[in-house]
Amino acid sequence: MTADELKRLFQLQETDPTIRRAAIPCLTACPLEQAVSYIRKGAVSDADPVLRGLIAVRLADRNEADARQLLSLMLEDPVLSVRESAMESMAAHGEEGALLMLQMAGGASSPKQKLARRYVSLKGL
Repeated sequence: MTADELKRLFQLQETDPTIRRAAIPCLTACPLEQAVSYIRKGAVSDADPVLRGLIAVRLADRNEADARQLLSLMLEDPVLSVRESAMESMAAHGEEGALLMLQMAGGASSPKQKLARRYVSLKGL
């Protein structure tokens, strides 16, 4: 995707939520800084929980520290389905994702820690 194509995509997204959602696979795969910035912002502050959940799902394919950091922020999302999508994507990152999940869950028995342990055990990590 070129910078001009990305600019046109951003313009289209402003008018149609369906286009915004459909663009997530392209944006999460795009290395351009504008796309990365859009994904970072959308993951934690977009009003549409479906869009946030789609971002979480697509981040499973990006096994890199930046993606895990963004997923860790998404574990704090107010919508349960977004948190679950972030947790599944984090588990797809293997041992590094599992360790980060457990670290984020903290030492006390909390719902987040229980969810992290459940995914770790289900994924066999």
